[in-house]
Amino acid sequence: MLVMVGCAGPVPGDAPTTEATSSRTPEATPTPTPEPIAEAALITIAATGVTVTDAEGAVMLTIAYSSDPDTVIAQVTEALGETPTAVTRPEAVCSAETTMTSWGGLHLYDPAGFAGGPGALFTVSVDGPSTVGAVPIVASAGFTVGDAISFVASLTGVSTVDYGDWVTVYSDLQGPSVDAPDAWGVSGYGRGGAVEQFSAPIYLYYDC
Repeated sequence: MLVMVGCAGPVPGDAPTTEATSSRTPEATPTPTPEPIAEAALITIAATGVTVTDAEGAVMLTIAYSSDPDTVIAQVTEALGETPTAVTRPEAVCSAETTMTSWGGLHLYDPAGFAGGPGALFTVSVDGPSTVGAVPIVASAGFTVGDAISFVASLTGVSTVDYGDWVTVYSDLQGPSVDAPDAWGVSGYGRGGAVEQFSAPIYLYYDC
């Protein structure tokens, strides 16, 4: 008997029972790094407005005294990250009813009152060296509350008048001279040899 032995090849039409699948892992989308939030580092009070700057000296906020007081309060609160307090003072002989909004040593008065400079809808005053959150407050001439009168008098653009019990301090003059009846700017006073308070924009001379 003759036996035929051979090799069986693939049957035509046969196909693999499984297909290869991709094993690639999707690339993760990088998470953007958040921009650092600027923090207020200095408040400067000038005759023409208030400026808030950060630690790098970049301006965060510039406020004109002709701005809406409610808008200004919201802007300052956001820039400082501090919640202010508010007190309403009743009408008096020399002033209408006034709301005083405070962030530590910084106070905003709405309305400006008869002593407010031209076009001012509010005034500010400073009776402490910083806000509650320790943001320093300075006059544009370079002094703050607590500084020695002798030092302040040596600064450029500052005039002082000694009345014995107190000393007036005028700076950032807006007008022909410090003696002009319509002169205005940053006005303050000191007792005991040191500055106690300064305000802006204020007429340097007024009757009341």
